[in-house]
Amino acid sequence: MLQAISLFGYLVFALRISITDLKFRLIYHKDLFVLLAFIATVSPNEIDFPKSFDRIALATLVLGVFFLIFGRHIGAGDIKLFWVMSFWSESFVKWLQLFSFTWVLGGIFTLATALRHRRISGSIPFAPFIFIAFFSLVAP
Repeated sequence: MLQAISLFGYLVFALRISITDLKFRLIYHKDLFVLLAFIATVSPNEIDFPKSFDRIALATLVLGVFFLIFGRHIGAGDIKLFWVMSFWSESFVKWLQLFSFTWVLGGIFTLATALRHRRISGSIPFAPFIFIAFFSLVAP
């Protein structure tokens, strides 16, 4: 039952945040806070702070470096969404795999868009790719 609630909540947040990102190229802080509260509610074992501190600290470090290097090319909302998803992930290695998979999905989308329209658009809504990649964390 809890897994069904987790999956339903994930899909609701994925749709809400992705649609906002597609329309406005924004990810609202309130949506991220509510998503984080939802994650804490449906998977409290994953957020046992002493056990999860390393995973969250490493994700924070990677995201900080990523933002310093690519700050103009990736939105702060996307970085924050990646960070929130680190709370759901069971290990840093799994988070890093899904983080990498997100970039592969975004790259394929960008390449397909560029080939179709013969140009690369100014910005890419990244939230849908984040949620697609991280879906395996809640999928049965």
